[in-house]
Amino acid sequence: MNKANIRKVDGGYIVETVIPAKTIKETVCADFDSLMQVLQTYYKETSSKDR
Repeated sequence: MNKANIRKVDGGYIVETVIPAKTIKETVCADFDSLMQVLQTYYKETSSKDR
């Protein structure tokens, strides 16, 4: 699995990845639940660091 960099910006996060956009679209559509799980885990980790 390719590593994605998640950058915090005003109003949310930007996910930077080396995967081509078409592949991202197909992957996200096929595996939306896993994407949400990753983002929730990331959010929990970053919010616990901020405290």
